[in-house]
Amino acid sequence: LITFMNRRACEMLGYKWEELVGKPANLLFDKENQKILKEQMVKRRKGERQSYEISWLRKDGKKIDTIIAPSPFFDEKGEYSGGAAVFTDITNRKKAEEEIKNEHLKSMALAADLEKFKLAVDNESDHVMITDKEGTILYANKAAENITGYTAEEIIGNNAGKLWGGY
Repeated sequence: LITFMNRRACEMLGYKWEELVGKPANLLFDKENQKILKEQMVKRRKGERQSYEISWLRKDGKKIDTIIAPSPFFDEKGEYSGGAAVFTDITNRKKAEEEIKNEHLKSMALAADLEKFKLAVDNESDHVMITDKEGTILYANKAAENITGYTAEEIIGNNAGKLWGGY
């Protein structure tokens, strides 16, 4: 049961203090995170103190990702009597990590698509070049080399208009 929650924690979770004190802590977690909490409470009762990540449910249903730094309490007989925990909101960090991961996956997919494209057009008899919106050549196939007289290395990175005088 929750016996204390500081003002900042209440604000983060969207609750008033009175709505939390005396309630079971698991009401602040979805099923997956209730399982994590249960596993961690077993560790707490054994005196373990390692930090862990867990996602809370705000009153409005939004998730808050946190790192918990727990401290178990034991009575004079050495029996578990409760604990305290400091939790740090890492929601923005988790979102940033997810965005980086998604960008990396997109980049990998684009690279794979580009390789397939290159395989498809490298041996075409028509010249194929890809430019960015400024006209910088990003790709040139073998036919482009034959038609222009330049190697792909000489073509790529140049501006198409400047390279061929308005080509």
